[in-house]
Amino acid sequence: MSHSLGVENCVAKFLQVAILVLGLQMTCLAQEVQQYLSDGEFSAAITAAGDNATALQQIANSQIGIGEHEAALQTVASIDDDQARSRAYSLLQSGDTFFSGGGGMSGTVQNGGGDQGGITANDFNTLIQLIQNTVASDTWENNGGGNGTMSPYPTGVFVDARGVLNRIPRSNRTLASLADFDDELAKRGSVHKTSNLRKVSLTRLERAAEKRTAQGLPPTDAMLYLAGLTQIRYVILDPDSGEIIVAGPAGSWKRNEQGKTVSAVDGKPVLMLDDLVICLRNAWSNSGKFGCAIVPRKKNLAATKQYVATAKGSGKRWENGLREALGQQDIEVFGIPASSHAARILVDADHHMKLLGMGIEPSIPSVAGYLKRVTLDADGNPPPMDVVRWWFALNYDRLISNEAQTLFEFTGPGVKVLAETELIDADGERIHTGEAIGPTKTFARDFTAHFDELADIYPVYNELKNIFDLAIVANMIREFELAKNADWQMPFFVGNDKTSQTGWQVSRFRPAECVDSVMNRRVIKERRNGELTIHTLIGVSGGVSFDAKDFVNKANLKIERDVEFTAQIEKAVAGSTTSDSWWWD
Repeated sequence: MSHSLGVENCVAKFLQVAILVLGLQMTCLAQEVQQYLSDGEFSAAITAAGDNATALQQIANSQIGIGEHEAALQTVASIDDDQARSRAYSLLQSGDTFFSGGGGMSGTVQNGGGDQGGITANDFNTLIQLIQNTVASDTWENNGGGNGTMSPYPTGVFVDARGVLNRIPRSNRTLASLADFDDELAKRGSVHKTSNLRKVSLTRLERAAEKRTAQGLPPTDAMLYLAGLTQIRYVILDPDSGEIIVAGPAGSWKRNEQGKTVSAVDGKPVLMLDDLVICLRNAWSNSGKFGCAIVPRKKNLAATKQYVATAKGSGKRWENGLREALGQQDIEVFGIPASSHAARILVDADHHMKLLGMGIEPSIPSVAGYLKRVTLDADGNPPPMDVVRWWFALNYDRLISNEAQTLFEFTGPGVKVLAETELIDADGERIHTGEAIGPTKTFARDFTAHFDELADIYPVYNELKNIFDLAIVANMIREFELAKNADWQMPFFVGNDKTSQTGWQVSRFRPAECVDSVMNRRVIKERRNGELTIHTLIGVSGGVSFDAKDFVNKANLKIERDVEFTAQIEKAVAGSTTSDSWWWD
């Protein structure tokens, strides 16, 4: 016992001495750096500081004191440790105002809370206020005179003041003129050149975005749209340089007639940094589970079933009564903020898919709507009134890597539609059958088989796939410990609390809370006993369900030992010349 205590005492004394020596070294370093700073020898101070984050912060503070703002930013940017660098940036911005950057901008930093995303969103508020105060000022909701509202980043749908989801018409000349303006901008700068394989370093991008925020500058469009990437083919880990890189086709972008940012070459939506940040935070906070649901209300289903059974007639008045009984359906979002762009795309894609399924939006010949598939049984009866449940789920078929697990590739359509036929009892309870039958099943099958064709017509489906792709990447970074192996702590994109309020502020929108129920019916022109047979489809439910563990796991990972495959690592990383360049071809 006494021997053991003696060893513990020796260890304790050793630690005390080590801490004392370290403290003396730190004091000496601080004094040495301070002496250089007092003499105005900043280069010597930086050399003496080495990679010591505290000393570099000390130098940056002195540079700010003499008005050398850009030099201070460069000093902070040289701090290797992600968390220490992020703290240093925060300290530089801790005052009431931020300092001028290269663009000469200055003003008060807005740390989130607004609908447009705080410090990282483009300043649309001033422009919107100008329009609302000068153009028909008494018709805008913000001025208290009407119902008009305005927000940036149209996504194919808008949410009114009641929280009800509505669709934006496809034709919009004003937005088309903006697209022409973007076409002109697209001709400038190498980031707008078409590339078969553009590389984007996520680690460097985080640093670049954080630096612009510290300067009080908004993110560049290249940052917002991930240098024009329209797809991710590879995920690369370069542990030597501490890089995590995504690679895929890219090029110039523009706005289409609905205000969506799409490729200027093929019209496919570009990947968005906001969505990547949302997916990274979801991967760390919710293990890669997120989705949405459009859910019929129980009392409305009961009222609808009762109405169909008892109400007489079949004309317009009867239809209006049915719509009133159906009422609205509730929109639920889980795993990600309901106010995010990603959430709105989930809801938009789900709602639009149901419009196709019910024959309200035009489809393609190979994906006919539900009602066109309905047939009578042997007795001449249509299927019973039920709730058709369709929902989106992930649909990838290959996840491979090299032996060192530094190069990853995932392929597959990305998205599929699943289905279930539900029954309704007299109280409006939905009875799960666990299977899909008839038209419910065949619509889901055909939609999945022809997903790419539908996505070419309706970009929202490719936007959904983009979010799925980014979520796969985010969960690969977590599951296969890529961030750990790259020593990337993600302080600005994710943060310590996994829902960073001081880092990248994603753009926010009014969340959609409900949507008018969509119904359709078909008159089958076959007379039996002198009557027409009518089949009515109501109460479509479903949503989007993403669970990363269904695909991103070590059991699914296939190791490729082909030398040619491994050689792609060098090809993917090649071309980056400076640490300030976060993308390259």
